Amino acid sequence: MFSKVIGGRVDRIGRSSVFLLFVLFFSYQSALPQSRGECSSADIDHSGVIDIIDIFAFIDQFGRPLADAPDSFDANRDGRFDIFDVIFSINCFVLSLNPQEEEPAPTSPPEPPADSDEGLPAHVTAFVDGRLTSPCVNNTYSRAERRCTGSDGPAFPTVQEAITSAQPGDTFVVREYTYRESGYDLGSRGTATASLDVEGTESQPITLQAYPEEQPIFEGRDFISNWHRCRTSSECPGFLNYHDLIFTDWTSPLLPNSTALYDGDTRLYLAQEPEPREGNSLYFDRPYEEWEPVRAQGFSVTTLQDQAYFESFQLPTWIGVELLINTGNNTTYTRTIEAFNSSSGTASFEQLTSPDNATWFLDPTQDRFAVRNHPQFLDTPGEYYFDSARSRLYYFPLNEQPELSFARRNYGFFVGATRHVIVDGLEFCGYRLHGIGNYSLSSRAMDAFGLIIRNSLFSEILDGAVNIYGSHLTAERNRIRKTSDEGIFFSNGTNNVIRSNELQDVAGTNLRLYASSDSEIVDNVIVGARGQHANGITTYLGCDHVLIQGNLVYDSNIPFTFKQSSNLTVRDNIFFSDAVAIAGWDKPEEDPESYGHVDIHHNTLIRWDNKMPITVADSFTDSRVDNNILVGGSPSLLRTPNSHNLFATVADLDELFPHHEDLDLSIDPSGEFSNACTMATDGSYVGAVPCD
Repeated sequence: MFSKVIGGRVDRIGRSSVFLLFVLFFSYQSALPQSRGECSSADIDHSGVIDIIDIFAFIDQFGRPLADAPDSFDANRDGRFDIFDVIFSINCFVLSLNPQEEEPAPTSPPEPPADSDEGLPAHVTAFVDGRLTSPCVNNTYSRAERRCTGSDGPAFPTVQEAITSAQPGDTFVVREYTYRESGYDLGSRGTATASLDVEGTESQPITLQAYPEEQPIFEGRDFISNWHRCRTSSECPGFLNYHDLIFTDWTSPLLPNSTALYDGDTRLYLAQEPEPREGNSLYFDRPYEEWEPVRAQGFSVTTLQDQAYFESFQLPTWIGVELLINTGNNTTYTRTIEAFNSSSGTASFEQLTSPDNATWFLDPTQDRFAVRNHPQFLDTPGEYYFDSARSRLYYFPLNEQPELSFARRNYGFFVGATRHVIVDGLEFCGYRLHGIGNYSLSSRAMDAFGLIIRNSLFSEILDGAVNIYGSHLTAERNRIRKTSDEGIFFSNGTNNVIRSNELQDVAGTNLRLYASSDSEIVDNVIVGARGQHANGITTYLGCDHVLIQGNLVYDSNIPFTFKQSSNLTVRDNIFFSDAVAIAGWDKPEEDPESYGHVDIHHNTLIRWDNKMPITVADSFTDSRVDNNILVGGSPSLLRTPNSHNLFATVADLDELFPHHEDLDLSIDPSGEFSNACTMATDGSYVGAVPCD
């Protein structure tokens, strides 16, 4: 056996392990560095040379779960620690033994010149660089080498360390890296990469921004390791296709059905029958015709009876299987079967949360259900099953080299009662709750104040990209992709602005204001809001004086809904929908203090099923609908006070908008509808796009 001493510890490594790694080294030449200059990152003990101590450090770490490896072990800088980093370090050791191969190359990959300030702010308080293993004090950070070997200022390995003593006016520049740390413990709310518990001022905000031309990534996922191939039916009981599966023993307190699992960047889903529409895990809870209709007999808030359906699967037990029940106000509930009566085919579960009127809540003529999480349902690549009794996870891999991870951290940046902070140009992905968010404190009506979130990317986040209670909040020019719930949600404040953001495949309501006044949602683009209970834009629960202007909502459920809101201006928007385009849900007479004027004008609203695109209560008399183009329905169906609207049908689209397939909704002034160019109340035009 070999002995080694690293960091004051003595460990032993078998010859067979070292021999295997050297064999792998000769087998993967394409993954190796070409010069000694590329090897600086393999110098783990920072001795200045690649030696046997560094090799043993890599081998020792590789024997542990890869997800626990420090980022400094990513020798080849590909964003993860794996066998190729061990191979990389071995080759660097070989190069260090052969002086003839030494090149007069720099000791690190080419970077911008150290004295180049292009794109940097005039004042940088400190840099954040995940490649560092300890802070660079006394201004010793080198931008070029990304080590503590220069004079460019202080630097820290994590955001949490950098902002500990932040003062108004401070600017922190974040280098490109994948930041996976759990820098802050929120107690019962889980962990966050960082808690921005800082206060700037309106004239001197605290800024966190990306280094020029770089994309820092804040990652909420951790890797899942120790996978094994199912080799026998006794090893993986209950699976008809056990030879297709791999498994691991689950050790995290977060159960797989309470978080999200990924293979690479593909989100997976619990084995389900029927499978989600088109295999899209974002919409696992959205019913379609293959879901089973409920039967009136035996259907209640705690039971579901369908003997023929349950017997068709011939399962040994239904206890522990999950039901997806779509009922109530267009909501899908997840319930675990706690008891099952096989003689009647009745499943019992925890009570569904219902309004007082349970008869309205349950509707056997429309409600449907599906089932998930049983070995017999695990029949499609990308599905998994969790055996809670054995704490074992089974997975049907998408490919031969799966890279499994799960959403572990709850927040990227937790902002609490943060004041006057700017977040600019960062990327957040894989978080269990929010990329940036807080939660309302019982003793305070409003929390954060003066936050600006801009030019950032959010993806694969479970409960919403940005979710903040507070005032004077701004989210602008952000891109949001594939979140399970809302895109941007501001609540309980004033002067909140959601502007010029792009959202795609967001499964919850994309843009939402609750209890916000003197606020605006303007110039946003929303595509693919097709979740089970998703709208494009929503103002609910006491919103007052809100501007909804210049937004494009396409391929989505309901583009705009409002409820218990007053003094809304909805103008210059383009809404496409196969349902209603604008919906005001409640009746003012039921809560007159929550309602006021709503002005809907100069919008283009297209409803593909040719029905009226606006639904507002008849008693909503303090409102106007003017100067709009309404495609679908007849004028007699619009009972809200209105004037100078152009009514058309879907069949008129080619004539009305010759270039509508390119989302160009300008009227052809020489066509059949040329008179629309002068029918507005001011004699100008109708719709969202001025006439030529």
